[in-house]
Formats: sequence, C-alpha cells, structure tokens
Amino acid sequence: HPLMLARALTSRNIQSIPDILHSKIGMKEEQYYKMTSKKAVRSQFWTRPNVRQILHLFLSDLKFSKEETMKVIMAQPQLLNYRVATLRQTLDYLREEVGLNVSRMVLKRPMLLTYSVKNHLRPIVDFLKSMGSKEWLGWRRMLESYPQLLFHSPLEMKRKLAFLATSLELSRRQDAVLIVSSFPPVFWLRAELLQEKMDFLQSALHLDTDELTFLVTSFPQVLGLSIEQNLRPKLSFLLNHLTMEQLKEFIAYQPSLLAYSLENRLRPRIELLKTKSIEFRYSPQYIMSLTDAQFQKWVDINTSTWSPV
Repeated sequence: HPLMLARALTSRNIQSIPDILHSKIGMKEEQYYKMTSKKAVRSQFWTRPNVRQILHLFLSDLKFSKEETMKVIMAQPQLLNYRVATLRQTLDYLREEVGLNVSRMVLKRPMLLTYSVKNHLRPIVDFLKSMGSKEWLGWRRMLESYPQLLFHSPLEMKRKLAFLATSLELSRRQDAVLIVSSFPPVFWLRAELLQEKMDFLQSALHLDTDELTFLVTSFPQVLGLSIEQNLRPKLSFLLNHLTMEQLKEFIAYQPSLLAYSLENRLRPRIELLKTKSIEFRYSPQYIMSLTDAQFQKWVDINTSTWSPV
C-alpha cells in the first residue's frame, strides 16, 4: 500500500547516519563529511543502531549537552566504531567501582572509554590504590583532572617513581609518590627532560642535593616549566635584583615564585616598587603571591613610610 510504504520510508529505522547525527545533536552535512574524511575514520563500519545507542550513552548516561556530544564526536569519530557495550563497560567500571566523575574525564579524553577494564584500567587503578588509602583519595582527584594518567601502564609509573627516587636521592618511596601525585604530568614527561631541568636548577641556583629535593618535593610543578622560555630568563631577571642567597631564600619560602609570569607579574611589580623607591630584596617574601589589589594596597601603605636604601 502506498501509504504504508511512505510511512516505512520515513521511519526512524531507515534514517541515514548523517540524518541521525543531525536530528540528535544538530550535526550539519558539511560537518559530517569533514569528520568522515579523516584517514583513521572507518565510517563504512558504522551502523545505525550502534550510532543511536552511543549518542544515547553520551546524552543520557553521561548527561552531555548536544554541543558537548558534538565536540566529542567531531574530535574522536573513531568512537562510533566501538560497540556501545564496550564503552558502557568502561563507563560503569570507572563510575561505579572507582567512583570517578567520568563525564568530566571523557570530555577531556574521549578515547578513555575505549580502554579495556581488565587489561588496562583495573591494573593501573590497583597500582595507584597500592600506594595507600590516604594517597588514593588524592589520586582520585588527580585522575579526574588528568585522565590521561590512565593511559600509562603500572610498569611505566614504577619506572618513573624509581627514576625520581634515584635522581633526588629520596630515602622514602612516599616522597616520589608526593611529587607525581602533586604534579601528574611528571609521569609523561621524558626522564631525560626531567633530569635536564633538575640539573639546570641545581646549577643555576647553586643548590645541594637536599635543597634541590626540597624544591622539587615542595613545588613539583617546576618540572613542567621550560628552561629556555621560562626558568633561564626569569632567574636572570631576578638575579638583577637579588643576590643568589636572597633569591634562594625567596624560593625556599615560596617555591611557586618560579611559576609566576615574568612579563605579567614579576617585572611590572618590581619596576613599580622601584618607582616608589622600594627595594624588592627588602620586601616581604610573599609579595608576589598577593593579588593585584592586595599588592597595590601594600605599596600604598608602605610608600609613605619606606626609607630608600
């Protein structure tokens, strides 16, 4: 019957995949063809039922908006090659067993859902838990901020912990754990690069091993700073206003001094102090940590009472 045939032809069961993506998340035709033109995308293996189920997983289970779902699919269209049961198994494990905010993690690293629970994720989670219950609470927060931690193997993690323990002559394993739990990118930065940065800091600041260890354990984020683009010009500038011993005292008091922007914080503030006849070396060691309003207030209060040196 013509009417029955028309209804069948307009049924959702024979919607094309581009039509499904358009109706569910608003993907335009040109976006679809741009996405499927990528070399790694094998759209010929996509099926309509699986695409619908994956979109339902994002929109309903993960509570993504249409825009967020579009962003994930456009960034990683390979997700549509996986069976929804595979993705759901990973989702359920991370959310129900590990207790993580998986939605936040998948937005950052969509391919996380494709990793095997048995062969990859569970061994890593078990390894992190083995470091202690107190540390595990911190690791859970870190995994949500840095889901790419789960892309590494326990063996890689053990090797990096051993490297830090040897390079910094750490007597306790927990000190190495503290470094990587405070700054997880240490796990995926090459050991050679980390060693180069530690050697530079030790040489440039005339640090002994204990002083270097204190700096790195207190502020491991320093290992993420570029030598040439950040550390070298910053230390050179600061040494124009401080002696080496004064600089070491400032850094020992507040290691994060090394992370402040040279052009947006350090230089403008030191130059302003200079115009007020205030020597940076005699200012409080916490002065760079003040907000702009707090810093200006400190300057205003001390300008009238400061004696030029």
